[in-house]
Amino acid sequence: MQNKRFAALLLACLLQLPLVAREERHICKNAFDALENKAELFAPGAWNPWPAYSDRAGWKALVGDKKDELVSRARKYLKYKYQVIPASLYLTYEKTGNRSLYEPLKANTEALQSLIIGELAEGKGRFLPQIINGIYYFSACLPSWSGSGSDARDGVRNRMLPDPRKHLIALTSASRAPIVAAGLHFFKEEFDKVDPMISELCYKALEDHIFNPYLDEYRYNHGHQWLGFLGNKVNNWNTYCNVYVLQAFLLADRDPQRLLRAVDQCARSIDRYLDTNKLDGACDEGPSYWSMAGGKLYEYVRIMRDVTGGTMDLFGDGQVKRIMEWRSKNYVTDGWAVSFGDGGARQTGGGPLLYRVGIDIGSEELADLGISVSADPSAKKFSDKLETSHDIYRTMEAVRAAGDFEKAQKAALESAGGDWDAMMNGLRASATSFWYDETEHAYLRTRNGWFLGAKGGHNAESHNHNDVGSGVFFVENCPVLIDVGVATYNNTTFSKERYEKNWNVQSQWHNLPIINGKQQQNGASFRVKDTRCDVKANTFQTDMAGAYPEEAAVQSWQRSYALSSTSLAITDRYTLSARKAADVEVFITQAEPRLPGETFDGYKVKAGEVLIPARSYDGTKTIAMKMRFPKGMTASKEENVLSDKRFIAAWGKSIWRLKFTSDEKAPLTGVYEFKLTRK
Repeated sequence: MQNKRFAALLLACLLQLPLVAREERHICKNAFDALENKAELFAPGAWNPWPAYSDRAGWKALVGDKKDELVSRARKYLKYKYQVIPASLYLTYEKTGNRSLYEPLKANTEALQSLIIGELAEGKGRFLPQIINGIYYFSACLPSWSGSGSDARDGVRNRMLPDPRKHLIALTSASRAPIVAAGLHFFKEEFDKVDPMISELCYKALEDHIFNPYLDEYRYNHGHQWLGFLGNKVNNWNTYCNVYVLQAFLLADRDPQRLLRAVDQCARSIDRYLDTNKLDGACDEGPSYWSMAGGKLYEYVRIMRDVTGGTMDLFGDGQVKRIMEWRSKNYVTDGWAVSFGDGGARQTGGGPLLYRVGIDIGSEELADLGISVSADPSAKKFSDKLETSHDIYRTMEAVRAAGDFEKAQKAALESAGGDWDAMMNGLRASATSFWYDETEHAYLRTRNGWFLGAKGGHNAESHNHNDVGSGVFFVENCPVLIDVGVATYNNTTFSKERYEKNWNVQSQWHNLPIINGKQQQNGASFRVKDTRCDVKANTFQTDMAGAYPEEAAVQSWQRSYALSSTSLAITDRYTLSARKAADVEVFITQAEPRLPGETFDGYKVKAGEVLIPARSYDGTKTIAMKMRFPKGMTASKEENVLSDKRFIAAWGKSIWRLKFTSDEKAPLTGVYEFKLTRK
């Protein structure tokens, strides 16, 4: 049974669902085919996004006042020893799901990237010996660039020890490729002065790990299903792997025919991402995955525009723009995001990327979000440190845009007359209610800072939680009704035991009813119907009956939300074919709710209501919300003491489940109505 858990790992990640029939647009492939002189545009060495190593004036202009910071980061690794990955770490993951394997891999990668960027910034050669050590390590001392879990061995996916005869491109190996390729791209002449074999080993490693496997058609159905060439739906793996691989090819491949084939294949594969995902642009995987999905799509479009001198420019495409701008629609405020799917409720950082995306797609809202999330609300200032990542292209582009980004930050504060709070409010003023009609995500806002996120859809979405019909509710930066979000991944996260072993994906831990004693079920057939949203009226409704099993005996369960600047009404109108057990309406809160007769801050809770305290993330603000509940229902509460570090980072030591239980003989047809107002 243990080994079978891993057999579904990649399958669950790539989630092959029946596709919604619609015309495929092939916008990337069509735009690529329309290019003239493709062989010249994409010739080896034609892509030079940054100055040559020898161009010291170019590097001085590019890094500007960030030079000392970049050099300082590299200096930390002057005596770094690249870590060997013992077999025991791979084998341990098989048994326990412990991802400690990633730590040495991550450290080795961070060291090499920091050294490369530091040497490019300084140009004195003192980091070159350690860069050579890193290049040699990845080229000759590491049998596979794969990590554990999602990079499991081809053909026998319950085994984690990589097979060096069958290199697979997956999340870990793909992200490593452009860093190694950048080392060869910038320092080949310097390597050759030491020993030409360094460059040859590096190039051979890129061929073995990336270039040849990417174009191997056998792998389309044997580990590289993320390409989407089997007619399957694809997710963030597609954009993430494709773009890293494309960067490596453009930076380092010497074979003009292979390079052109790779660029062509990448265009066809990115089309699979666009054509098998919704045209509305919503990311059903959750906000944590936007950086890998929409963010990587942005980098693909930007690279292709730059390589072709603007001839291939897809930034004006409606779907492309909506995918990129979704990140702003999903963002609530003060670091909070709507955590549907495997999305973390706290989404901080990423400001430089969001700003650049906003500028390139002409979205003031997204550019402003980039400025907003780069602010430190408690200190009321912008950080002067460069935001980087384990991504050499993204880091270098952040360095390039640092000056413009800092000017935009300064301008935003000046336009608010130096008033920090006014600036922060102004940066989100352009964010309005929005409805993604295909994905069925609603993000509804009021001018006074009340926010509702609600969803329809089905229970087989990528990174699915059984949560259709659920909603989250914030008032003035304070979470009132929450979605706990995603836990630290383990060996059951994407296994057949996902819904049994992980409580956070179960519907009983979302803001949803337990009907006749039954929860929602997972699977594409468990879905809502008749979903509607009115962004002008700030209302959302859907029939959730289809998300519950036959044993729930539910014919209709119409959930509606109505948001105003002073209240949120949640109404369930239901019809059952039989009464088997009491209904339980569930709402999840961050802080302990107070039941009738209990007190909070001197206020005694009245009959027929509960009181829900909600606090801001920094703890400086607490508001109290009254929630009226139906007669005939009994209110109760229970604490869930959290142990997972991702949950604790977002919510603290515990969360609470507020339950309203009907009479066991409640009628077969009825209405449950809840109304939240500020105390």
